[in-house]
Amino acid sequence: MHNHRALHLLIAPILTLSAAATTLRVPADYPAIQPALDAAAAGDTVLVAPGTYRGAANRNLDFGGKDLILRSSAGAQATIIECDGAPHGIALSRGETRAALIEGLTISGADNYDIGGGVSFTFGASPTLRDCIISNNHSDFYGGGIYISSGTPLIENCVVRGNSARGHTGRGGGILCSSAEAEIRGCLIEENSAYQSGGGVFCWAASPSVSGCIIRNNSTGIRGGGVYCKVDSAPTFSNCIISDNQSSYGGAAYCYVNSTPTFSNCTLIGNRATDQADGIFIHVTSTPTLINCIMYDNEPEEFYVSGAQPTLRYTDIQGGWPGEGNIDADPRFIRYQGFDLLLGPDSPCIDTGDPTTSDTIYDNHPHWPAHHTDGPRADMGAYGGPGNSIWPQYWLE
Repeated sequence: MHNHRALHLLIAPILTLSAAATTLRVPADYPAIQPALDAAAAGDTVLVAPGTYRGAANRNLDFGGKDLILRSSAGAQATIIECDGAPHGIALSRGETRAALIEGLTISGADNYDIGGGVSFTFGASPTLRDCIISNNHSDFYGGGIYISSGTPLIENCVVRGNSARGHTGRGGGILCSSAEAEIRGCLIEENSAYQSGGGVFCWAASPSVSGCIIRNNSTGIRGGGVYCKVDSAPTFSNCIISDNQSSYGGAAYCYVNSTPTFSNCTLIGNRATDQADGIFIHVTSTPTLINCIMYDNEPEEFYVSGAQPTLRYTDIQGGWPGEGNIDADPRFIRYQGFDLLLGPDSPCIDTGDPTTSDTIYDNHPHWPAHHTDGPRADMGAYGGPGNSIWPQYWLE
C-alpha cells in the first residue's frame, strides 16, 4: 500500500507534464479559427495572428463546451473577425466557465434576425471576454452586441460600440442580460441603439454587476436610452458614468415592475428624453437606490415617478430630493489627464458622500489635479467611493 502510493506520487508529475496545455496557431498551424478550436483540448490556447478573418470557419465560433483560450497575438485593433452578415461572431452554449477566455479580438458585422448579435452566451455559458471590441453588430430582437442568458460571464475592458437591436421588439442594443448575473468591468458602452428599450444595457430578470463603465450616447425609440431594468431585475452600478443617452422615456434609465437597481458612486448627466424623465423613469413597483451619486443636467427632470419612490442618500441632485445627506449644488466638473467629469478642487461633492464609506484613492493621486484637496471620506460621483481605484486600473493609457 505504501509503495503503491509512492509510485503514484512519482507518476503524477509525469502525467501532468504530458497533459500540459499547448498552443495552436492560426493561420500557421490551422488555416481558420474554428478548426483550431475543434482540435484544441481544455486549457489549450488558440493564438490568432493579426489580420481580418472571414468565411464560415471564422464566424459562429464555438468552444464545444471546452474551457479554451482564444487570443489574438496583436490585440483587438489588429485582429478582426468579420462576420459579413452571419448570425454571430462567437456563440457559446455548452457550459463554458470563466476559465474559457476570449481576448483581444474585434467582432464586427454580425446580423441576426433572432436573438443575439456579435457575441452570444446562452444556456449558462460563462466565459471571460477581455480586451475585445464588439462593434457594428445587429439583431432584430435582443442583444445586438452581446447577449447573455442564464450565466455569470466576466466582460472586462471591452468596447461595445455601434451595435443595434433594430426590429420592432428590439431590446438591448449594446448588452442584454436575461436571468443572468454577469460581471461587467471597465467597459465603454457607447453609440448603441434599440428600437424599443435599453440602448446601452438591458436587464431582464437579471442582476449584473456593472463597475467602472462609461455608458454614453446610446439611444432607444421608447424606453431607457442608457439602461433598462425589467421585471425583478436588481443590477448594481458602481463608479459608472451614464451620460448623453436618449430615449422617449428615461434617458439615463427606465425601471419597470419590481426592479431594484442600485447606483453607487455614479454620475448621471446630460441624458435626454423627448417625453418624460431625462434621468430615471420609475414605473409601477420599482424602487431604485442611489448612494453617493451625482444627477445633474438631465433636463427637464431628474426623476419621473409613476409608482414607488426612489431612495437617495448623499447624492447631489439638481432641484433637490428628500434624503439624508442630499445636496443641490453645481458639481463643478473639470476635465483633467483624460478624465471627463472629474470633480474640480472646489467641488461641493468632495468629501460629502456617505461618511461610513471612504475613497480608496484620495488626496494626492498622481492622476488627480494638482492641489486637489480630498480627504478619505467618500466623494460623490463616479470617481469617489470604495471602488474608485477601478478608474486608473482600466482607463489610463
